[in-house]
Amino acid sequence: MGERVKNIAVLITSLDADTQAQLLMGVYGYAKEHNCNVATFVWYAGILERDKYNIGEYNIANLPDLNLYDGVIVTANTMHMSFIVKQLSKKIRELSCPVVCIGGRIEGCYFVGADNYRAMKRMVEHLIDVHRFTKLHFVTGIKNNADAEERYRAYCDVLDERGIPYDEDRVTRGDFYIAGGEAAAKQIIESSQGLPEAVICSNDIMAITLCDALGRAGYKVPDDVFVTGYDYSIESQHYSPSLTTVCCPQDELGMTACKMILDIVKGEEVPKEILVKNEIKLGESCGCGKVNTDFINEYRKQTGKREIEKRKLIRQMNEVNKVLVECETYTECINALKRYIEQINPSEFYCCINDFVYNADTWEEGWEMDEYPTTFSETVHVAMAYKDGKFIKRKAFLSEKALPNLFEKEAQPKLYVFSPIHYSDHCFGYLVFVNSTFPIGNNGYVGWMISIGNAMENVRKQNLLRNAMKKLDDMYIKDALTGVYNRFGMLRFFDKMKAECLIQKHKLMVGFCDVDNLKSINDRFGHKEGDEIINLAAMVLKKGKLNGLAVVRYGGDEFVIMGTVNDEEEMKAYWATVEDEMIMVNLNRRMGSELSISYGSQLFDVTLTMEIAECIGIVDNMMYDRKTAKKKALEQSK
Repeated sequence: MGERVKNIAVLITSLDADTQAQLLMGVYGYAKEHNCNVATFVWYAGILERDKYNIGEYNIANLPDLNLYDGVIVTANTMHMSFIVKQLSKKIRELSCPVVCIGGRIEGCYFVGADNYRAMKRMVEHLIDVHRFTKLHFVTGIKNNADAEERYRAYCDVLDERGIPYDEDRVTRGDFYIAGGEAAAKQIIESSQGLPEAVICSNDIMAITLCDALGRAGYKVPDDVFVTGYDYSIESQHYSPSLTTVCCPQDELGMTACKMILDIVKGEEVPKEILVKNEIKLGESCGCGKVNTDFINEYRKQTGKREIEKRKLIRQMNEVNKVLVECETYTECINALKRYIEQINPSEFYCCINDFVYNADTWEEGWEMDEYPTTFSETVHVAMAYKDGKFIKRKAFLSEKALPNLFEKEAQPKLYVFSPIHYSDHCFGYLVFVNSTFPIGNNGYVGWMISIGNAMENVRKQNLLRNAMKKLDDMYIKDALTGVYNRFGMLRFFDKMKAECLIQKHKLMVGFCDVDNLKSINDRFGHKEGDEIINLAAMVLKKGKLNGLAVVRYGGDEFVIMGTVNDEEEMKAYWATVEDEMIMVNLNRRMGSELSISYGSQLFDVTLTMEIAECIGIVDNMMYDRKTAKKKALEQSK
């Protein structure tokens, strides 16, 4: 027998980013060569600046039992939100399997990182020593982020070593995103000190954003001011001017982290920390680099191909989003996804849904907001499974496994990408792509996932609304004490039964029933006991079998019974069942009053002009005659 396929879990954010995609492919590249599955749990916290949304995203990290895996890789340098860092750190410290953190340290874990300090130190030294600049502006990354702090520390140290005074007004607190670059541009343009000679940004996104903002204000890079970045992203090299930046080998970080885990599993001695060297790439934004014609030509060629695929992808996503918006049921949501999955045709795909979502009855009843599930259920259902171009059936399984396929012996190791389906912090389930590039580096993926969550929330709210309308309708047509119909309900169902009898040529049975001795019961035992007797009367009247049976509390202790029958035998059978049920009720009552009813009933040939009041008048008299006869018989027996 061959060696067991091992499993490595990767906890990662923002897989649509180029750097994260490269890192993951580095992990998988090494894992694939060494017979290992990679289960990637991805969330996009920070896409929408709402705590509940971010909680819903991060929930995917709580799906699996990570101790079932041979090891865990955490891209800790991208997890900026404090509540995520806190929860994740606690979760990681409780694991028994080896954990390797990339870019950020968590106590007790192995660490792989880029030598941010050394690379940024060389960048600042280049501007000071080569270009003879002393007026520098620095744009930091996110506060308390390990990479950001190291880059900022290198900047401060070089200034100190070169005897250049540190100026707080020449520092912008950035965020690694577009907002950070725009904030830096605003601060620089409005500064009373004038333009700096160079702006050093902690990543490429902020650097490119800054260059655009300065250009709109009439300043040119590098003629008026130099700008540098960090990451060596594809965008930074295609940008004009190309950025002077730092190349951080993301794929090497991923490969190194994966190798560390597999070496630990084999029992080999592994260093607690490994730093991967970064390299400065000189570009046009500091006046040192030249236009890389070969790079630009190749980039244009690849961009053209990607643009065609992107347009096709956007069109497909728009089509499925239109359908999702109109979905009124859970089944319609799944069918809309099925049509889309057929179009993109991944090698494998699974849509896993919480049991309280999958159950159609639950959806019909609706959920109250305070009962809304915010975690994955113990068992999840495979609402959709797609493999090798066909939809297949898969059984429900324990959610802690995320997907049982991971723990089955496979001929070839695979890359699994798990993404949460949710609305705000409300949890519906998750999607799993296997050996598919669709969720990797796809800028539209997160928007697509948001649309799926919104569609399911829309279905839930529609069900809640229908449920509320049904409750209001029940309040209008049903008696509050017994739950049977009131007079409004009687009128509605009489019209329905009359129409059915006219079409089917059935007869209509109408009965009138009265509880015996209710006043005496109230006087002797109290009104609570009287209400109990009325409830019991309604219960036994519902036990009888009639087509379209409708029991109506006509008022006080009086009931009307309606149903369609073929002959008088069916009517007699109904009342025989009621009598038997009444005997059983009284046998089971150990104390208190007894249930006794008097009734009258008759079969009616239905006509268009028939009114229920006429029928009730007839059977009421029959009931009164029977009640009178019972009283006389009782008096004579005494």
